[in-house]
Order: sequence, then C-alpha cells, then structure tokens
Amino acid sequence: MEPAKPEIAASMPRRFTIIAAILLGVFAAAQAARAFYGLDMAIGGYHVPVAVSWAVAAVTALVAVLAFREADT
Repeated sequence: MEPAKPEIAASMPRRFTIIAAILLGVFAAAQAARAFYGLDMAIGGYHVPVAVSWAVAAVTALVAVLAFREADT
C-alpha cells in the first residue's frame, strides 16, 4: 500500500472542518427555529426555556462561523 499523496492528506482536515461547520450551522438554524416558533421541548421531564435555545443557537452559529473561517485559511 503506497502512502497518501501530500496534497490529499493536507485537504482532509479542511474537508472535515467544512463538514463540521455545515453541521453546526444546521444545528444553529434548528435551535433558532425552535426558539422563533416557541416549540416546547422537554428533556427528562424538565421543560427547557426558549431563552436557552436562543443562547445555544447564538453560540453554535458563532462556532460555525469560526469553523468556516478556519477552513478558509
């Protein structure tokens, strides 16, 4: 088995970062939609306030943006 070519091996972390950024963006959009529409969410009988979804959406969106910026460098 021959070793991976340097240009292919170098692009793998970038590809992973882009996929992670896309997934984080989807999660941020889902949390924002939950908060915007005021959908109820309960975890183990505990009602999660809508404000928590806004906070999670903001943090997740920020991390997604930072991941996209990281992949661009």
